[in-house]
Amino acid sequence: LADQDRTKPDEKALQGFAEDLDTYYAICRLKVSCEMINLKRQHPKQYSFDTSLGEALQSEKYPDIQHPLLLCYRKIYMLLQTGEEVHFEAVEALLSQYAHQIGPLDLHTIISYLHNYASSRLPAGADKFQKKVHWLNNIALQYDLFSRKGAMSPSQFNNIIFVACALKDFAWAERFILKQGQFLDDDIREVTIELAKATFYMEQKHLKQVLDCLQNTYFKDPLHRMR
Repeated sequence: LADQDRTKPDEKALQGFAEDLDTYYAICRLKVSCEMINLKRQHPKQYSFDTSLGEALQSEKYPDIQHPLLLCYRKIYMLLQTGEEVHFEAVEALLSQYAHQIGPLDLHTIISYLHNYASSRLPAGADKFQKKVHWLNNIALQYDLFSRKGAMSPSQFNNIIFVACALKDFAWAERFILKQGQFLDDDIREVTIELAKATFYMEQKHLKQVLDCLQNTYFKDPLHRMR
């Protein structure tokens, strides 16, 4: 077509599209950097990523500075880089405000980063961080992050119950076992649920019920036998 026959471009729409692409790139770059830091920390001899961000990503010149994912991943990046609790608390506050606007995959990722941080600090401040872990588990449950096959490992399922029971939230723990146990993989469901029930009863000093759960249950996993 000749130039005069073309539809006039929508400058506003094009500008908005370009800014969305810039925001999308910034979020993806932050997510990759967070994963790099995580891998580098877990396997320092295997990975030697450069986890620093470019100058543009460290500035405040994002197209949509208030995008929930941009806000969350920036704080997670700082949490992973520094290990400072203030960044954990900042992401907690962001989740309280924006969780309903974040998709399941990103919400699961964000909660996993926070969960790892809080769990690693349980020995130093058990009560405080148990409450934080339980709060995260409540958020995950509220947004159905556990409600699919294979979403939880046996250890994760039992850790969730252990923390809830340690905080004496027995009604919540019982509901979780009854409703979420069905989403465990078939081959580990029964033994995982029996161990969770044993924990539930043990924390309430119902020893007969503990023995009823355990006496005919064989635990292959050494960590489960230790528990």
